[in-house]
Amino acid sequence: MSTEFVIEVNNLKRENDTILKKAIQDVLKKLNVNISVDNLEIEECGETKSAIIYLQSIDEVREINDSINNNGFKFTQIAKPYKKISAKRIQSKRPLTVYEYEEYLGDETRHREFKEGGGNIEENFLRTGQKRCLANYACGIVNNREKGTVYVGVNDKGRVVGLRCNHEKRDRLRRRIAQIMKCDLNPPLSTIHYSVKFVPVHRTDGYELGDIFVLEITFYTVDKFSQLYTVNGEVYQKSDACLFGPLRPAEILEWEAQIIHKQMKEARNIELQEIIEKYEIDKAEKKREIDMYKKMNEEEKIRREEKELSFKRKKEEFETEVSRLKQIHEDKERSFKRNTDQLIAEREEKEKENYQLQREKSKLVKENKTLIHKSKVCVLL
Repeated sequence: MSTEFVIEVNNLKRENDTILKKAIQDVLKKLNVNISVDNLEIEECGETKSAIIYLQSIDEVREINDSINNNGFKFTQIAKPYKKISAKRIQSKRPLTVYEYEEYLGDETRHREFKEGGGNIEENFLRTGQKRCLANYACGIVNNREKGTVYVGVNDKGRVVGLRCNHEKRDRLRRRIAQIMKCDLNPPLSTIHYSVKFVPVHRTDGYELGDIFVLEITFYTVDKFSQLYTVNGEVYQKSDACLFGPLRPAEILEWEAQIIHKQMKEARNIELQEIIEKYEIDKAEKKREIDMYKKMNEEEKIRREEKELSFKRKKEEFETEVSRLKQIHEDKERSFKRNTDQLIAEREEKEKENYQLQREKSKLVKENKTLIHKSKVCVLL
């Protein structure tokens, strides 16, 4: 497995792969993450799609992952409206971008065509008008409305033999392929609907063979498919390990009728999908409103409980304070009564002492008078 930094973004719209890649590329540019479409893979996930993004550093992974969790992230423009976008680190799913010499790639199918590419490829396979040229295969694959790849440098047995081409020749082949897509196909095929890639071929011990490549020309699904593609007015169709064509008028009419039927079916499916999506959006909105009301009710309940708890606490504090003041008052009353009783007792004691002193005084006065009287009698005698 590759040691690249890889992140998977889920719940994306079911757009054409190329359009979706371009949209993701534009979104990542706003995060200062610049990648090529070759570093993006789109996978089918039922009613949604997922993007496998190959990055240069762990910082870019964190940047994307953190931004997805923020409300300001613009991935929502390419996501299902009622589904939450998610992202996760994964181990790289991308195969190594090299081939081994005589490596077996499998069998030819309606999605794969092998060409050994021996001799002068520009005068043979890339020259429109030959019996089985690139324009014919491009026409047949695109008319199938499915993704397909032509491998030049792989023989009919599915073994990698490679195509010798230096830098100058590779640039010349790219220009020639672009010219074929633009001029030889009707209607012209846009660059967003095909890609050209040169994959290096190594020896089995891992060493490079030097300027030996497999040329991969991949064609993507054309969404707005209003007519069959033609080459010099002729229609071709790619089937398993075979290219049919040019087709007869009756076969073309039958195929066009099938395409129209399929398009009508897809249109009904799209209409139904839009109805389902609208229902899901409305459902999600109603759920959001219900959740909001529930949250408001819960918050109101919490506030009410907090108020009741606060009132209860204040009531308890008030009752505690009243009890404390009452205790203080009772303590003061007891102290006052005790002091009052003490004062009364002391007054009564003093009154008794005064009464005793008065009696003693009266007695002394009486005794004094008696002594004075006796003294006078003595004097007279």
